[in-house]
Amino acid sequence: MRALSQLQAALLPALLLSLAFAAGCNPPCKRTCRKVLECGNLSTDRLALGACVEDCSKQEQLYEDWDDEVKQDLFADQKRCLLGSSCEEIEDGVCYDGYEELYAF
Repeated sequence: MRALSQLQAALLPALLLSLAFAAGCNPPCKRTCRKVLECGNLSTDRLALGACVEDCSKQEQLYEDWDDEVKQDLFADQKRCLLGSSCEEIEDGVCYDGYEELYAF
């Protein structure tokens, strides 16, 4: 019985994350940037992470300031794509095709 509880506890974070994506939540910039930088082998570069998070957050705020729900949704969708894709897929541009009207952060 205890092993089942440990398994449930181990699976809970993954389940919550998948539910959040399914619900269409807006992934945080920091998590998105970490994924992209890891794919570019820059995961240990704090400067790169800070700059990426800052640019991503500014872009997010810009779309909010413009009250542009289409771009807000598109930007959230792009971040979900980046988080859900492999590094090879990202390198192939899977999360940039169809998002050309967004600024690259």
